[in-house]
Amino acid sequence: MAAQKINEAHEHIAKAEKCLKTSLTKWKPDFDSAASEYAKAAVCFKNAKQYEQAKDAYLKEAEYHTENKTLFHAAKAIEQAGMMMKEQKKMPEAIQYIEKACMMYMENGTPDTAAMALDRAGKLIEPLNIEKAVDLYQKAAGVFENEDRLRQAVELLGKASRLLVRLKRLDDAAVALQKEKNMYKEIENFPMCFKVRHDRHKLVTSRTVMVCNGSPPTFLQRNTAVSIKKKKSVYIYIYIRGVKRLKILIDLITT
Repeated sequence: MAAQKINEAHEHIAKAEKCLKTSLTKWKPDFDSAASEYAKAAVCFKNAKQYEQAKDAYLKEAEYHTENKTLFHAAKAIEQAGMMMKEQKKMPEAIQYIEKACMMYMENGTPDTAAMALDRAGKLIEPLNIEKAVDLYQKAAGVFENEDRLRQAVELLGKASRLLVRLKRLDDAAVALQKEKNMYKEIENFPMCFKVRHDRHKLVTSRTVMVCNGSPPTFLQRNTAVSIKKKKSVYIYIYIRGVKRLKILIDLITT
């Protein structure tokens, strides 16, 4: 079965190359037909589990769609090339192809498709690289926000903010949650607005007592009180929003 599909793929490639030839009666290459044949070849290679050859065929399809100035179809082909890299467990390369496809979607004037592709890319890379997933979700949210599709944007912001908490990037998480809350308020989804506000409050207050040797994180300095134990002294820092920091030192003298 696999051998048959591979033979079919090579037949389609031969047809594609024929479409690209010129003659006295055919002055221009037929890029559209060539792209179509390479697309068929890619599917055959994919069905035969020859993912590297399928990727190359999708890239050829994209090349000839670009020559034919059909950027949307070129971007689709490049995105499929990325999925072939995913099948080979080459996730960084897969994400690169998908991001390239997203740029072409934007250039083609289809930002919604770009945002959805970025979301899919985020889901693919999240188990391996949370930092990159955050970046992709935030980019997708930004595209949706620019298109006034706030419901889709806020969902992606929520994904990003929760991953930021997992990464312990608490300052960034607090900012992301605040933006998420404001967006829910803008679309008048008040139950979710209150939920996100509660989540942000928990983020800020959950670490009010920290054992460490240095200064508290920035977000705690702005929002809450922190008790830091150091040797036989407890430094209690009191922070009030918009007010200069006060420090009280209590010496614990124990026997």
